[in-house]
Amino acid sequence: MRGPGAVLGGRYTLVERIGGGGMGTVWRADDTVLARPVAVKILHSALFEDDTFIQRFRREAQLVAAIDHPAVVDVHDYGESGGAEGREGGFVGGASGGRSDQSGGGGGTANQPANPNPNPQPPAQNAAGGSPAGGGSPSGGGSPSGGGNPPAPQTPTRPPSCGGTSWTTIVNVKDGRPIGMARDELSGDNPIVVGGASQYGWVRATDPGSWISFNACNSGGPLLVQTMDGKVTLSGGFSFLTNWTVRSGSAQGSYTLADYQNQRCMTDNGSGNAVTMVTCTPGNTAQEWRFQ
Repeated sequence: MRGPGAVLGGRYTLVERIGGGGMGTVWRADDTVLARPVAVKILHSALFEDDTFIQRFRREAQLVAAIDHPAVVDVHDYGESGGAEGREGGFVGGASGGRSDQSGGGGGTANQPANPNPNPQPPAQNAAGGSPAGGGSPSGGGSPSGGGNPPAPQTPTRPPSCGGTSWTTIVNVKDGRPIGMARDELSGDNPIVVGGASQYGWVRATDPGSWISFNACNSGGPLLVQTMDGKVTLSGGFSFLTNWTVRSGSAQGSYTLADYQNQRCMTDNGSGNAVTMVTCTPGNTAQEWRFQ
């Protein structure tokens, strides 16, 4: 099993795991030849027993490498190897266009993920939704009764199977509506829209390093993930951008939900429309969310 310090292709030194899914893992790594940080996607070795899959994965790397767009990660390299740990493969990517960390990112340097440790922790939620009594937002907001922000309107009612100690809804500051699934089901590759099937809610989990992940409905539900073309969906098993950087927003009790580099933020595009990952802009309330 690969771990921190492992060197791939005689060039890429793995630093820390930043995401993963049913088909592989993504690592932050150092390119020792060009002295730059990169992201390395490594697929599970068992998948390379299927020649059809290998061809499909190579084709994916070729297609992504041909795309030149600020919302798509550049592919710098691709490789396969075989050894004691079995056959494996992956590709290497980095920020498009040499983007640097946005302001307010917690101390990252150009083209490096910001230090995740400053992430504020959103207020804990109870199984029935809403903050525990006396909670409120970190900035001192909340209802007069001490129950935190008022719960977002939900239709229909939250299913009995959904909940947990950190269950919440994610509500946009600009229009006051929660995010939900485009299709009223907990299925993979289900686009996330403003409004939609929001009754399932989200359960928050904190990964080592203080990046945050969100599961729909309960701790065993599909993950909220970012795609390489700037969309936000439920994981369909091939997802690897599963970690979110959560930082305080400009509005009271609000937060931004950004990628692991704190460069692109989840953005409200209007009721009924899909949310997207767009370059973070401080003070943009379409990119600020409350946990309610």
